[in-house]
Amino acid sequence: MPIYEYSCESCHTPFELLVPITQADTLPPCPSCASTDTRKLLSLFSRASSSKGAGDSTGTSAEPSKTPGPGGHCGPGSCGCGRF
Repeated sequence: MPIYEYSCESCHTPFELLVPITQADTLPPCPSCASTDTRKLLSLFSRASSSKGAGDSTGTSAEPSKTPGPGGHCGPGSCGCGRF
């Protein structure tokens, strides 16, 4: 099940929910104020990188992937799984 991000238009609370694909077009009520005036947000995916960036002491980076692998699968430079 995918995680979708939403925002409440009444109380401005952002929230995430696991939603079955069959219900992806249904807007859920806000868990904070129960308002039904919610909207789905555009989500970006990120990937972890094993190379250290400037000023990065953890050795990971959560930047959006700019180069997906062939066909959207793992591939050189597209994920941190280390298989390629």
